[in-house]
Amino acid sequence: MSHTDTPLPVLDLTAKGVEFAAWHTEVESDELWLARVAYEEAGPLVTLVREGLGFSLPETCRQDHRLEATFISIERQAVIRFGFDAVVAYRVLDENGLTELWEASSSTPRPTGTTFRARGHRWAAESPLVFLDGGDMPRFSYFVVTAFLCLEVVCYDPPSVATLGPALVTAA
Repeated sequence: MSHTDTPLPVLDLTAKGVEFAAWHTEVESDELWLARVAYEEAGPLVTLVREGLGFSLPETCRQDHRLEATFISIERQAVIRFGFDAVVAYRVLDENGLTELWEASSSTPRPTGTTFRARGHRWAAESPLVFLDGGDMPRFSYFVVTAFLCLEVVCYDPPSVATLGPALVTAA
């Protein structure tokens, strides 16, 4: 049997189950509503290796090469912007996509309600390369949870959180 016939070890990034960690923010317990998510890759968006070509957006179309998520905080009546640099992957889920996390948090409570970190959940099993951090434990992803949607981001750098100012409040 040659070295190419040796099966690769199977990585089980969910072996310890879902683990929660704190991500303290000024809005960690606020009722948030997702307003906007904008993302742009820093490098070429499309690479055709055989042709030796890469395609990117022109400078006039570029943003800050990061994921930015804008929320409304009901308690503060303010616009809150989360900035994520060095993003590996992200996803927006509805509340049904969170059932695994809610079940896990019933036995091991989340440290905060709206913003927290987690690892060892199904997405880690489905996309192990996203969660490998070079060590023996998978990296944590960052969560921003609303009543109906959840933003989950895997990134190298800690996110920033800023209050942009008051939200426009109108009578319904």
